[in-house]
Amino acid sequence: MLCPGDLEATAGASLRCQLEADDGTRFGLRATVKSAEGQPVKFDIKVDDRPATGS
Repeated sequence: MLCPGDLEATAGASLRCQLEADDGTRFGLRATVKSAEGQPVKFDIKVDDRPATGS
């Protein structure tokens, strides 16, 4: 997974990243912190329906 930085452990914080499949196809994803109270931190992860352009 390729991300531009770290995701802050604050409810509502989000970050766009890319996943790369074995065949080199890349998909974007957004990770959003749902809850940062307690351990572990809970996330909502949504992968794009289509590959990233230029992959």
